Amino acid sequence: MDQLRTFIAVELDEQIKNELFKITNVLKSTQADVKWVEIENLHITLKFLGSVSLGKIERIIQVLTTSLLSLKPFSLTLNCLGVFPKITYPRVIWVDALTTNNQLENLAKMIEDNLVSLHFAKEKRQFQSHITIGRLRSNKNKQELINLIQNTPVEKKQMIVKNVTLFKSILSSKGPHYEKLSTFDLNG
Repeated sequence: MDQLRTFIAVELDEQIKNELFKITNVLKSTQADVKWVEIENLHITLKFLGSVSLGKIERIIQVLTTSLLSLKPFSLTLNCLGVFPKITYPRVIWVDALTTNNQLENLAKMIEDNLVSLHFAKEKRQFQSHITIGRLRSNKNKQELINLIQNTPVEKKQMIVKNVTLFKSILSSKGPHYEKLSTFDLNG
């Protein structure tokens, strides 16, 4: 049976991607050993589904179509740089994405709650809205990178979240490539 590696995400507009690209270029100056996310792959993951059978994709689309029907577009603002799990031990570099009244968090929770009916397990960790821009591969120039992360301002660019997308992720030696399977407009 064919399996697709899938996730649900918010796509970012060009203005946001360009700001993230500028930040990435500043951080690259440290020459730290980081796998940077390609500009075309920048997004906000709402729910990682993992490997899903082709037959289940249609059911996911039905659940998302129904559950997102009543939602209205909302504004998102870039906020600051951060890392997971902690600044002294960075593994993932990200930029925070803020919304009014936790709209992004609520959207992720709604998606997760509605996909339980299709036997997708709930996340153990609480959702934190963020845009991954890089992953550390080694400790090379780590301290310089940490210093720059703590001192690089993020321009508070805004965008309107108008839809949510179900993506297929294709892994290759060049890195992941994402293809849209379906897009769901927020026009409640």
